[in-house]
Amino acid sequence: GALTALTSLNVSENAAVAELPESVCSLAHLKELFCSGLSLATLPRSMAQLTSLTYLSLARNQIKSVGDLQPLFGLKVRC
Repeated sequence: GALTALTSLNVSENAAVAELPESVCSLAHLKELFCSGLSLATLPRSMAQLTSLTYLSLARNQIKSVGDLQPLFGLKVRC
């Protein structure tokens, strides 16, 4: 879609976001993803497809495991 060139996405503190959709994993150029304060319990299973992602903010969520993010070399995660 039209957002495929997006490099930064901030959905922090947004009551309308209860979970991240799998479609966020199709944003191939995404470098920064800010998801603080959403009460997320899980992340999309395809997060490892975000190979350009260098920063992921997950503070103030309910996530117990981020799954397999090993393919994302250099990723900094803030919890």
